[in-house]
Amino acid sequence: MNTSTALFNNSTNAGLQLGQNNGSVEFHNHHACLRDLRISNPRDDKTRIEELKGGILKDSYSWVLQNNEFLRWRDNGGPDRDANDRMLWIRADPGKGKTMLLCGIIDELTKDDARLNDATSVLRGLIFLLVDQRPSLLSYIRPRYDVEGKTLFEDTNAWYALSKMFLEMLEDPELETTLLIIDALDECSTGLPLLLELVKRSTGNPRVKWIVSSRNWLDIEKQLTATYCSTLSLELNENSVAAAVKTYIRIKVDFLTALNGYDENTKDFIREYLTSNSNDTFLWVALVCERLASTSACEVENILTSFPASLEDLYKRMMRDIEISESRQLCRVILATVCTAYRPLEVEELPIIKLCGSFLSIREDTIYFVHQSAKDFLLTSKLIIPAGHEMEHSRMLSQSIKMMNQTLRRNIYNIQNPGCRVENICRPTPDPLTQARYCCTYWIDHLLKADPRNTVDLSTDGPIQLFLELKLFYWLEALSILGQFTGGIGAILILDSFLQKAKCANKLSNLVNDISRYMREFKVPIETSPLQVYSSALIWTPNRSLVKALYQHETPTWITNIPMVEENWSRCIHTIEGNGERFTDIGWSQDGDRLLCMATDLTVSSWDPGTGQYISSIKLERLPSRPRRFGLWGWLHQDSYL
Repeated sequence: MNTSTALFNNSTNAGLQLGQNNGSVEFHNHHACLRDLRISNPRDDKTRIEELKGGILKDSYSWVLQNNEFLRWRDNGGPDRDANDRMLWIRADPGKGKTMLLCGIIDELTKDDARLNDATSVLRGLIFLLVDQRPSLLSYIRPRYDVEGKTLFEDTNAWYALSKMFLEMLEDPELETTLLIIDALDECSTGLPLLLELVKRSTGNPRVKWIVSSRNWLDIEKQLTATYCSTLSLELNENSVAAAVKTYIRIKVDFLTALNGYDENTKDFIREYLTSNSNDTFLWVALVCERLASTSACEVENILTSFPASLEDLYKRMMRDIEISESRQLCRVILATVCTAYRPLEVEELPIIKLCGSFLSIREDTIYFVHQSAKDFLLTSKLIIPAGHEMEHSRMLSQSIKMMNQTLRRNIYNIQNPGCRVENICRPTPDPLTQARYCCTYWIDHLLKADPRNTVDLSTDGPIQLFLELKLFYWLEALSILGQFTGGIGAILILDSFLQKAKCANKLSNLVNDISRYMREFKVPIETSPLQVYSSALIWTPNRSLVKALYQHETPTWITNIPMVEENWSRCIHTIEGNGERFTDIGWSQDGDRLLCMATDLTVSSWDPGTGQYISSIKLERLPSRPRRFGLWGWLHQDSYL
């Protein structure tokens, strides 16, 4: 059986692997499409995770290869079997070794047969490796990618577009039996219900088999019932897990003995203490051994016996070490920032000190938590975020505005040609945008989560308004360079709605509304060529636009003939055009989030009314048979992936 194997990581402690390649098909712009689809290479994610955890040990996972539930899934989940034999759910408490178990399973399956923390990112990772292995599957993506480019994978409708393509790929007649593995479902912070529904929907395909893992969460258990999958609980296989942990301890102690020159008595003491106190938890053993790596033989007993037996108590001990250090205030700020950030930060974006290493690790200049449970502990610690999460978002908002004010400037990359396309831009070394990358992308997200009592940021002539009046164009230029312009439009639209609902000062609210019109109207030229924010976009802006009034002085001196333009923005925000066919019906989807248009050839297309972005289309075989008063849209709502 030819099997495609994929494991996607949507956390700091999971990975992704894809199996053998069965040929290739050349496509024009093939590599560009794969590059834009890719968030990180899931194969590299898997390698990173294994190295962070000290390498994968066969004896720590080999027991599962003889487990009855695993064997049932492996041998019986074929085309002629029930759908619940096609999915295996591995469940356990934190630190029990779920991720390394899956890494081992992947290694074994790929031996036999030949990136993240939201549902869309998981899906992008799975699609990336499917297409990377079988390039012919790119035909399900290219028609829309050739029109929409990278925004297909990043805008607010990416999930709906990608999920439809994913299901179509799995139905491809040339695709062999496909194994898909998702680790750490519980760490999918956005869109978990959508992801679970997609997984369940695909189990109806007899050529698709799944392995998923998560903590013992009731919400996930309700979704992954026996109707859909078999369950392998590590707690119910405690003898096998205990034996694996003992093997792990033996190998780690042998390494420490060779590293620090321990005698046999010290070696035996360490092994016995770890075995007696580990509670069969790999993570606890790993954290203690990390501390022992720099411990001399004469200090081993005192250091080792000071470590509490439970993972929760161990984190408390690590926190106490920070609290008695001279750098405790800086450590608090660093840990609070990493906890609150919307993505893993790079070392250049956040200075880090060694003392925080108990909770944090660095891999390829990116900061990660040693484990999701470490982040969970810190999020509930009043020592790290004493004033609450809303105040921490306020602090990060303030720091983001300060950093952007200090960093952003016109033509920050010194681009010579004002029409230079973003893909042809050469990034200077050092990159002047390095420290502002995160701030440019996420400052609005922090504003929306900030303490509502912190009204100074939204006041007239407050820091937010001053930033938009002085640095707006530099921010838009940076968004284009960073490939985040479409996301910036979505953030501004949300901020506009937020300000209107909050009945904030008219001056700021009116300015944000005008910015949203400017960004949507000139999305294509600015997103394509960053410096067009100062030229073509600006000169075609209506005369009474607040943006034009603030930034007219930025018009290049080489533009001498200024065209006649409208006084005000058009009442038309977007123009939707079909592919040569006239629209006969329009309406809203049942949830009100999408505009649906039916053409004369019975093709129904779906559009995002906020950004004007095309989402997907479907060709009807016949007109809906429901009474007209229910409309075409209720009938179409049966297909939630349109």
